[in-house]
Amino acid sequence: MSEFYSIIQLLATLAIGFAILDYSEFIIGNLTKRFYHVYDLLEQTVKECQTVMPDNLSLNTLTSVAIGNGDTSGQIEMLKINYEKINREIQNFKNESYRQLERINKPRCLTSTSLFVFMAMVALLFVPSLKQQYGEVVILFLLSFSGLCIVYLVLGWFLGERENNKWPFRYESIKHPIICFTIICTVSAAFSIIALWQSLYIGELWKYLFVALIIVGWLNFVIYFFIIERTIRDFINFVMERRKSLLDECMSLMSECNKLMAIMDMANLVIKH
Repeated sequence: MSEFYSIIQLLATLAIGFAILDYSEFIIGNLTKRFYHVYDLLEQTVKECQTVMPDNLSLNTLTSVAIGNGDTSGQIEMLKINYEKINREIQNFKNESYRQLERINKPRCLTSTSLFVFMAMVALLFVPSLKQQYGEVVILFLLSFSGLCIVYLVLGWFLGERENNKWPFRYESIKHPIICFTIICTVSAAFSIIALWQSLYIGELWKYLFVALIIVGWLNFVIYFFIIERTIRDFINFVMERRKSLLDECMSLMSECNKLMAIMDMANLVIKH
């Protein structure tokens, strides 16, 4: 077990960095800004929408002109209403996008599982010295402890952060890993006592689970970065789809404005003649 000591120490150091020192926010923030250029894409989308739609000056120059038995006042009023509506849509899209980006840049589930990995690795650091003193009971404890920790982390990969979660303890909550770690330690201690009393033979199984826990601890960071990378790609797809619909609405608005301006110019030309 001593050959894994430095690996466990390194993993514990890395985990506390992600849990406390905002390593994840720094790395993912740079990923979204400098690699995927998500913020540039978002600002460019908003700017394009505002460019292809009529401005306030154009709207204010529109005046009602007679057409047959009616006039264009109703169309102008509807154009202004739609203008305000699309402006709100663009602003809501921008605000919601920044909220999503903030959630992506601060992966709370990665933070909480990193805290759990840190606590688990610290516990493993005490195993060699405790094993020399208490022998079999520590091995039995380690068997249950490693298995339950692996289950906890793997479940986190599939459950992850879920919005509107009704459960009192969630993976993205910082209380969750502390409570679950305490429960796992308690259950493992009870298991070791009962298993020792029943003279349960486990052979070398505890060693495999011990190594598996270290591997899963490292994999936790890899898996979450794949999850975050997929989330960023989904966000980019969302922006591109919303961009298309907003641009269609803005261009339709501009087309309507141009039509009304052409009618107004034509009416003015008739009056002059």
